[in-house]
Amino acid sequence: MKLNTLIILSVIFIQSCKSVKTVQNKGTLINTESVLIAEGNLYGSGEEGIQKQNLVITSNDDWKALINQMNSVNNVSSSFT
Repeated sequence: MKLNTLIILSVIFIQSCKSVKTVQNKGTLINTESVLIAEGNLYGSGEEGIQKQNLVITSNDDWKALINQMNSVNNVSSSFT
């Protein structure tokens, strides 16, 4: 009898100790408008080393590096609008 009571109390104690944690994401989403600079093919037969991708440029240095990589074989940036 004592053993059954101890087991029942232990189970109740363990069940009551479970805690539920909720994590709230307080980050804010910023909607930005995309701007298409150019669309088409590079004419270096892949020598530029640029994979097909959707790319978001967030700094001027990243933009300049991409332009330099695209222009490494042919000057394609001169046709950008």
